[in-house]
Amino acid sequence: MEESAKKNLSDWGMAIIGLGLFSTVCILGYQFFHWLKSGEWISLPLYKALQYLGISFDGLLDLQWQGMQKLLFWVLELPIAGVIGISSLAIGWLMSMQD
Repeated sequence: MEESAKKNLSDWGMAIIGLGLFSTVCILGYQFFHWLKSGEWISLPLYKALQYLGISFDGLLDLQWQGMQKLLFWVLELPIAGVIGISSLAIGWLMSMQD
């Protein structure tokens, strides 16, 4: 790969890491603000964000593979701040690898 293309890909990787970490801090900040205001911690799992985008999970309710269904529901219950933070770190790190 050409040197300028590597540098460009590396810059995009760092931008993804920065954007992901900024989003994570904003989500946690919103949750903390809500907690300060009402005294109740608002949970924001991944499935709520996907439902907001119009994604339906009706097809997951009758899977033949029960273990796969449990795994998918476990992933969908993960906090969105953690999912965004970890996935942006992983994607950005992979993009900024030089070799």
